[in-house]
Amino acid sequence: MRNIKEIALIIENNAKKNYGSVNKMLVDNGFNRNLIDNMKREKPSIPNIEVICKITELLNIPLTWLLMGENQLDNVSVSGTVSGNAIIGSNNISGDAFVGSNNKSSVSNDKQVPLFSDEINEIIRIYENLDVKKRHQIISLAFKLEDEMKESEKDKR
Repeated sequence: MRNIKEIALIIENNAKKNYGSVNKMLVDNGFNRNLIDNMKREKPSIPNIEVICKITELLNIPLTWLLMGENQLDNVSVSGTVSGNAIIGSNNISGDAFVGSNNKSSVSNDKQVPLFSDEINEIIRIYENLDVKKRHQIISLAFKLEDEMKESEKDKR
């Protein structure tokens, strides 16, 4: 799990890439221009989950990745009844976030925040309609493509 200062730095770097500056991203989208600086202070100000969700949507970065990092997804706990819907919780988020079969995140005040792009939602939709054997074939292909990509990157160095 990342700390608030690490989250601020990731948001800052992605805002610079996507908007040219953090200030432009914040002001253009109605956020306090000091939001990121306040997150990096000695005693940081922690924005509410709705603000973080909106920022991840604007920067096109996954909320779970921003909060937990790449290798921390194994630590996500699933609870509740899972029948096409999953409830995913994190002990550092105020309010509950739910991921359902529509692949939307609903924060405690019932505002819907997309978790995935339309392309990812389509991949999930197709995957969910496959039988187990075909799902394994897709997973195997994904790993094979990932390995090829890693080899290609090594060859470039």
